[in-house]
Amino acid sequence: MDAGSPRRARVSLGVISMHTPRRWTWTRAHLIGATVLLLAGVACTQAASGTDRPVEILIEDYRFDPESVVIPADEPVTLEFVNTNDFNYCLTVGRGLVEDEGRVVGHVEDLLTSVDVNVDPRTSLIDPTEQIATATLDIPAASTVRVELTVPSELAGRWTVGCFIGPGCDYRVGLSGELIVE
Repeated sequence: MDAGSPRRARVSLGVISMHTPRRWTWTRAHLIGATVLLLAGVACTQAASGTDRPVEILIEDYRFDPESVVIPADEPVTLEFVNTNDFNYCLTVGRGLVEDEGRVVGHVEDLLTSVDVNVDPRTSLIDPTEQIATATLDIPAASTVRVELTVPSELAGRWTVGCFIGPGCDYRVGLSGELIVE
C-alpha cells in the first residue's frame, strides 16, 4: 500500500485491523485485554483506598487474595476476612517475630493491641495470653470476620498478617500476607 492510498479496514472472524504502514493495530483480543486490565486496576484502587466499604480478603487454602492490602492511616477501615475453607485460621497482625524454644509466640509489635479494634463477631478477637503474646483473630471455617480499625500515622508501614501461631502453624510455611498503612 503506497502512502497516498486510503486506509482499508478488513473484518475477519470478529477481528478488526487497520492496514497502514508503521501503525499499531487493535484487535478484539487487545481491546478485551485492555478493558480487563483497566477494570482490575479500578477494583484494586477502590479496595485499597476506599474507606466507605469493606476491604474483602479471601482466605483460600493457604493464601490470601489479595496478598497485600494498602489502607490509609488515620481513617477508619473495615477489613473482611472471608474464610472459604473447612478449617479455622488464627491470624495475627504484627512486625517482628518473637520465638520461644523455636516456636513463634508473638510479634515484637502487635497491631491489634496497639489500636482500637472492633471485631464482628466479638468472640473472634482473642486477647494475648501467657502462652501467646499476640492478639489473635480466630476466623472460623466457612465464615466472615469483620475487623474495623483506625491505624494512626505513627504506626504507618508494613505489617505481616498471618497464621503463624497455634497448633500446626509454622510461620515459615503458614498463611502470610501484608497490610500496608500509608
